[in-house]
Amino acid sequence: MGHFMWRVSGLLVVGLLGVGAMVGRSDAAIGQPVEENQANVLGNSEASMLQISEAEQLIQQGNQQFRTSQYEAAQQSYAQALEIYRQLKDRNGEASTLNNLGNAYGSLSQYDKAIGYYQQALPIFQQVNDRNGEAAALNNLGEAYRSLSRYDRAIGFYQQALPIFQQVKNRNSEADVLMNLGVIYESLSQYDQAIGYYQKVLPIFQQVNDRNGEAKALNNLGLVYWSLSQYDKAIGHYQQALPIYQQIKARNGEAKALNNLGLAYWSLSQYDKAIDYYQQALLIYQQVKDRNGEADALTNLGSAYGALSQYDKAIAFYKQSVNVSESVRYGIRELPQNSQKAYVKSTAETYTFLAKLLTKQGRSTEAQAVLALLDRVPPNNADGIALTPAEQKILAEFVK
Repeated sequence: MGHFMWRVSGLLVVGLLGVGAMVGRSDAAIGQPVEENQANVLGNSEASMLQISEAEQLIQQGNQQFRTSQYEAAQQSYAQALEIYRQLKDRNGEASTLNNLGNAYGSLSQYDKAIGYYQQALPIFQQVNDRNGEAAALNNLGEAYRSLSRYDRAIGFYQQALPIFQQVKNRNSEADVLMNLGVIYESLSQYDQAIGYYQKVLPIFQQVNDRNGEAKALNNLGLVYWSLSQYDKAIGHYQQALPIYQQIKARNGEAKALNNLGLAYWSLSQYDKAIDYYQQALLIYQQVKDRNGEADALTNLGSAYGALSQYDKAIAFYKQSVNVSESVRYGIRELPQNSQKAYVKSTAETYTFLAKLLTKQGRSTEAQAVLALLDRVPPNNADGIALTPAEQKILAEFVK
């Protein structure tokens, strides 16, 4: 078992304020434009009032699309609303919509665009003295940098957001940031601190009836126990989280819980059961276009087939994971090089393990090509590693 690697895709942050392993973003600003805009209606012309109503409907539509993981559709709704708010010079609506656009792009692993939108939203929130919005943008910048494994930057943004949420007595969002900090400490293998944060936020989410936050906290506690080799405890927490995600139709969270159940059963050497969970997770990740989650599930399928000595299948899944990661890398090529390198570092183990496996199979030329991909910073295209016809056939059943 120890000879094959896996990737966790389950830390869930909430502040895409809302997920990994992990995609959340802050819904704190989502929906907020409605109240602000209604307050601004007085004195506006009838035409302006109609535009405001149209923008609010687009925001509500985008929020519903976002909550059901229809991220590209949400982008379109938010973009239309943004144009209206800018025409009306409604700064509150503009900032909230920019934040929500960042959430939608971040959920599609397009972190450079997400960061750009949050950076546009933040100074506007500050200018109009919207403290909740300011904290939401700070939290979401933290989440974007966490997704890029820039933990120092992420902690800095979370620590700026937390006291603001406490000052304005926003308990839901305070809990979101506390859990995101737990995610960071878990990623740094500081498990006692992570458990402390998760156990602190779980009753808060339950008290305020935040089902999504509750499921994320349960999922993340499961990951800590899995990291501590307490697999039965981990499975218990995942099995509590999964039906909640399914009830609220949080497809991304559902995929993460399924992936993590696969990891737990893999750790118990129950590889066939692990493969079943990974396959379910992969299908959902593909449907919601979560490229990082898709890469994780592919890596984990490669690991499971490797543990069963089915090396042709293992290589096929590892290759496809590398190819998905390459597409993400190409998408963040405009980010500073240190952010790109941090992302490469977070995924490099799949590349190096694939290269070793190819070498053992006498395919050293392909192995060298895989390792050469890591040196492309930034990559000049989204091309990855070529698949043989046999590998394409293997993947055809799983990769849509």
